[in-house]
Parts: sequence; structure tokens; C-alpha cells
Amino acid sequence: MNIGDTVKVKDNGHTYSSYRDMAKHLGIKKWVNDKCPINGNNYIIMNMSGNYVYIEDPEEGIGYVIDIKGLKEVEFELDLELFLV
Repeated sequence: MNIGDTVKVKDNGHTYSSYRDMAKHLGIKKWVNDKCPINGNNYIIMNMSGNYVYIEDPEEGIGYVIDIKGLKEVEFELDLELFLV
């Protein structure tokens, strides 16, 4: 996983919802104390520090600090028929 990747939250129990210092360290501008991302939703990785990952909701812009264990990579499939002429 890298900055800019789209990830899916598989277990929001790994969220650091009250870790204000890490939120500040990772540069989260719109962070809400005691709030977790929704399991199954997609988020964008905005920053990382060790196992701590700053993800952001692409629609609401709210940021979360979560352990990398709570995330899984989203794989996009290309429909090659769209490119055939």
C-alpha cells in the first residue's frame, strides 16, 4: 500500500479514533475525535507512518488514523472490450 492508493476498510476496530497527536503528525486537517470509518467503504491513503495510515473519505474529506491491518487494497479490473474497436 502506498500514498494515493484506494483501500477498503475491512476492520474499523483498528482505528485510532482518539489519537489526536498521530492525527496531527500525519497532517489530518478534518479529523473527528471518536469517529471510525465504515467497514466496506473505500478511502484514499493520504499519508503513512509505520503501521499508522491516514485515510480520507473521498466524498466527505474526513480523515482517520487506522492501523494497516484494518485495510485491504482495492484492485480495479479493466474491461478490455471497451478498448477494442
